[in-house]
Amino acid sequence: MNLKKIFNKKALILLVFDIIIINLAYFLALFLRFDMQFNQIPLEYLNGFRNYAIFNTIITIAIYIFFKLYRMILEYASYNELIKITQAVILSVFIHVIGISLFFIRMPISYFIIGFLIQYMFTVALRFAKKILIQNRYNAIEKNPEFKRAIIVGAGSAGQTIKEDINKSNRQENIGIKVVAFIDDNPGKKGQYIDDTIIYGDRNSIKELVDKENIDLILVALPSAQEDQKREILQICNETNCEVKVLPGIYQLVSGSVSMSGMKDVQIEDLLGRDPVKIFSNETFEYLNDKVVLVTGGGGSIGSELCRQIAQYGPKLLIIFDIYENNAYEIEQELKRNNKDLKFITLIGSVRDYARVKKVFETYKPDIIFHAAAHKHVPLMEVSPVEAIKNNVRGTYIVALLSLIYNAKRFVLISTDKAVNPTSIMGATKRVCEKIIQGINDIKDKKEFEKLAKIDIQDGDRNIEINPQELLQGKKSTNRICCSKIWKRTWIKWFCNSIIQRTNCIWWTCNSNPPRNNPLFHDHKRSCKISFASWIYGKWGRNICP
Repeated sequence: MNLKKIFNKKALILLVFDIIIINLAYFLALFLRFDMQFNQIPLEYLNGFRNYAIFNTIITIAIYIFFKLYRMILEYASYNELIKITQAVILSVFIHVIGISLFFIRMPISYFIIGFLIQYMFTVALRFAKKILIQNRYNAIEKNPEFKRAIIVGAGSAGQTIKEDINKSNRQENIGIKVVAFIDDNPGKKGQYIDDTIIYGDRNSIKELVDKENIDLILVALPSAQEDQKREILQICNETNCEVKVLPGIYQLVSGSVSMSGMKDVQIEDLLGRDPVKIFSNETFEYLNDKVVLVTGGGGSIGSELCRQIAQYGPKLLIIFDIYENNAYEIEQELKRNNKDLKFITLIGSVRDYARVKKVFETYKPDIIFHAAAHKHVPLMEVSPVEAIKNNVRGTYIVALLSLIYNAKRFVLISTDKAVNPTSIMGATKRVCEKIIQGINDIKDKKEFEKLAKIDIQDGDRNIEINPQELLQGKKSTNRICCSKIWKRTWIKWFCNSIIQRTNCIWWTCNSNPPRNNPLFHDHKRSCKISFASWIYGKWGRNICP
């Protein structure tokens, strides 16, 4: 037995106090037995006590070690520790009775009874004193008005464990939560207490209790409940406007990992009237598995969810392409945490930057492209229409053209319902994007690559002329830098004229009122046919080149 493991600094302090308590208990027993008159104690009793004291101390300490009374964490002393103390003291008294009676002198019965009571009382007090002091301090802290007042739905083992974990966390870290009551559907538990906290009633009492006790937080600890029961309780909780957290499932209870940190916010799946639909299928697996997948706008709301879903199908490489580094970093860290085996790379860049996007295609040669990069906020795009056109329309054209040039297997455009009979700049640009993809798809299917004329694409502060036909043949395009010194008002006027006057390939029909005060729709009629073919084929570039 390694004494260093048993007797650390705190254990040695307990040992010293135990030695004092063991001997003091039986001396006081004699003293009380004879009416607290020391002179009245017979000499043979004093000699018997003195002679057996050393043996009694050694035997009792050995029993305490056997019952692990020196390895307790006093802050968490509980009912289990109390049972161990009781067993150890009873065993030590039993040996005391036999030892002193057989080898020394027969002592009065009251000596053993009084000695046992004093020894037991002081031993328990010594080991529970720290917990009592901490609890008193916690009770004072709990009165803080800034504490969140919480109720726990579920007075079973999970709910009790959550309550204990909150108490422990408040003592150690002061997380600022006070559990006011429990809720449980078992009518036999109503009015009973758990750790000095009342079980108020069933689920129908939640709203009443929230109003009565000014509850801020509801903790649902029902890991083994049926999904429909849990759903009904969560719907009641959501009607209270309180913060609601739920213990995910039975696994936490079985594995012993129930804790406050394991509680999660209510998810949409918790409130569904059915089980969630699993989209994992063999077709999707074959579509994405072992493929190089590029997601433009991968840090956005739609793009990031695409990345999460794609990661489940084992792509050869997932490329997250986004101009906003904060969002890209967040989805990157999430994928690192949740998908240890996923191979992916996060690239920063704009879909408007032809050279940057071309470099990505040259380096990684993606098989599948999900184009989610776009300006999507309708009111903002009404104020900044040119930016909407440059990002949505030009960005889509650049990515789609490079997908064709580098022979990507699939190109998926993430569009919007606002592209149907558009009444806003954002909707109109997304409608144009759809037409661009349809046009390029037709060119690919019919192999009419001669329709891809030379085009001018803005690259930073300059315009670059590229020849898609040469790129398709594997030749390097001869770039010609064009003048881009053109004022915004002139650019808008030219764009309006080009989309209204040219009607020679791809048609867009709109039957809705145009937005007011929008320069792009200055000459727009209620019913109109607008062509973007010239823009697609690049003929418009000549308008701004010298």
